[in-house]
Amino acid sequence: MKKFIVNFVQYSIFIGLGILLLYLSFRGKNFAEIKHYIISANYYWVALMLLLGFVALFMRVYRWNILIEPAGYSPKISNTYHAMIIGYTANYALPRIGEVVRCGTLSKTEKIPVDVLLGTVIIERIFDVICLVIFTFLTLILKLKFFGNYFKVTILDNLSKKISSSLNFSTLVWVFIIISILSILILIYIFRQRILKIAMVKKLSGLAKGLITGMKTVIKLKRKKEFILYTLAMWFLYFLMSYVLFFALPSTSKLTMVDGLFIFVLGSYGMAAPVQGGMGAYHTLVSAGLIGLYLIPNEEAVAYTVLSHETQLISIVLAGTISLFILFLKRRKNGNNLQNIKVENE
Repeated sequence: MKKFIVNFVQYSIFIGLGILLLYLSFRGKNFAEIKHYIISANYYWVALMLLLGFVALFMRVYRWNILIEPAGYSPKISNTYHAMIIGYTANYALPRIGEVVRCGTLSKTEKIPVDVLLGTVIIERIFDVICLVIFTFLTLILKLKFFGNYFKVTILDNLSKKISSSLNFSTLVWVFIIISILSILILIYIFRQRILKIAMVKKLSGLAKGLITGMKTVIKLKRKKEFILYTLAMWFLYFLMSYVLFFALPSTSKLTMVDGLFIFVLGSYGMAAPVQGGMGAYHTLVSAGLIGLYLIPNEEAVAYTVLSHETQLISIVLAGTISLFILFLKRRKNGNNLQNIKVENE
């Protein structure tokens, strides 16, 4: 009973957070203009985005099968797909429940132990985090000058007029970064014993060990090249989804592929937030980036987030419902066949 209450409170907080973030994203916006942008959008690009998303989904399906094979199981692609899309659908109901749901679904259809499947999901997540970190650093490198100028113009210049425009801002930034890193390293060395006892540090240490274990597991895979190829191709398609959607709206259509990379990274962090399907978090981060950094009109920026998030939500929930119905019919058919066999034996 106590565990149920704790889980209920936890999920209620996450759901409430998602609703709050969604409210903040739409607060003060002109809904009539948002509706206008959504209706007048070029849905060719929206359809292309959804198509890329489903191609990426099938790559994730094939990648999952590659991870499952070393355990001695070879699930059907169709069953893995049904489990995956049902898990995606569940994520829109409760945060992070989708991973458990897809493992439970595939366990029932393929008779694979749930703990084996959960282990493969952990490895999946480790490599997804690695990819997100890579894309984040790539964005920072490609947009370093842009971010530096934005930081200087919007923050430093407003805080102090004493800073001379002739100062080499890039040099100051690198000096600040180097001094900060050295200071942090010195403090970590001095207080290393106390730091190792902190609960968060212990969790990070466990995460690092899990990362090493995941890397060793992939190295031992017979099809590791395919695993890596599917992972990179999948994340590249995720990036393309953010970029091609730019062309659905007038203002965002002027943005570049590098801008698409930045918005993709923001959206990825939003989707990783502990709220159902990135609800609210995705809208907040992506619209803030489009408005604050690229000066996209408020309503058009929000329309972009709706076209991106809600169209995917509808398509995934629809596909997940179809998969649930298909599995229900299969189970019913198998049950009838089993009953007929028993009658014949009698």
